[in-house]
Amino acid sequence: MLNEFIQYLEEQLRNHSIYVWGAQGQQGGEITEEWIKGRETSEKNAKRAMEFWKAQCEAGFGDVLRAFDCSGLAMYFLQNMKGILKSDTTANGLLRNCEKLAKADVRRGDWVFKTYTKDSDDGKQKKGEAYHIGYVVDGELNVIEAKGRDDGVVKRPLKAGGWNAYGRPSFFKADIEPAAPDTPTGDTTPQPQAPPAAGGGFEVSRVLKITKPLVKGDDVAALQNALIARSFGCGAMGADGIYGRFTAQAVRHFQSMNRLIVDGRAGKFTVTALGGTWKE
Repeated sequence: MLNEFIQYLEEQLRNHSIYVWGAQGQQGGEITEEWIKGRETSEKNAKRAMEFWKAQCEAGFGDVLRAFDCSGLAMYFLQNMKGILKSDTTANGLLRNCEKLAKADVRRGDWVFKTYTKDSDDGKQKKGEAYHIGYVVDGELNVIEAKGRDDGVVKRPLKAGGWNAYGRPSFFKADIEPAAPDTPTGDTTPQPQAPPAAGGGFEVSRVLKITKPLVKGDDVAALQNALIARSFGCGAMGADGIYGRFTAQAVRHFQSMNRLIVDGRAGKFTVTALGGTWKE
């Protein structure tokens, strides 16, 4: 599900989605000037949000963009699309769904936060509470966030965001952390191990992708072996020679980590990046 979440975030980035206070995925005719004014915290903020929205519409994104605030960007996926969370929550509520991390331990799939560093005099802001959230989407630790009214949904490096708290969401923990090794039993004397497969030396002459019926063949199995050799698992069946959804997810993950177009299709650039040969 983590790969699906990241694909969804990348889609909002491509579609030039906008920031509106309290928004959670509204689209098309739902977004109007009056609606933005009713959502926003001040006339000035409403004007900023409207100006950015109109600019994106003029650029041709009016039919595909959505409106979010920072937590709404995750909540639309978790609540509206997947039903994992049953009610809306804030950035601080999402922080409570995370295992806290040190910055050095942040990985693809983790969430990053801005939190208050002290209590406010009026008691409305408490030290450690989160007021903004972003989502780490690749191995380079780039973060997608609904940044603000003047910027909408953006992607930028982790170091650029001013984040001061980091968390591993419980929903994606199994996808982020590698499986623990089996506990040894009996004789624990180290045994000779075969070297890992290099994952290269294979040929592909067609784009491998999800189709109906599913694509099958030795080239699929070779691609799967190359992915598995690089720790991109292809599901419980491993290199079974069938290009199913787990293989497509592994391809997307590999593409994301290697700055390729993330589309789940193994074409020339993906095959050669994996050490294979593209045969015209």
